[in-house]
Amino acid sequence: MSEMIKNRSEILFLYDVTNSNPNGDPLDENKPRIDEGTGINIVTDVRLKRTVRDYLHDFRQQEIFVRGIPDENDKTKLKTKEDRYA
Repeated sequence: MSEMIKNRSEILFLYDVTNSNPNGDPLDENKPRIDEGTGINIVTDVRLKRTVRDYLHDFRQQEIFVRGIPDENDKTKLKTKEDRYA
């Protein structure tokens, strides 16, 4: 058996949000993504990764490779996608 398969592990990440839109759909006016069958909000893997990155950066003071680009005029804000590619 290869080392990769022998050392495999999984994690369970629980995510609980009240009165919030944890993962808006930008293609649908940022409305929540909802499973029509169950009525439960769907949170994508991309949102979960961002949540973990933000937690590690903000609360554990760990450097994160993927971060926003600060706005030169206002260091408290990040550049928008339009500003980055202008």
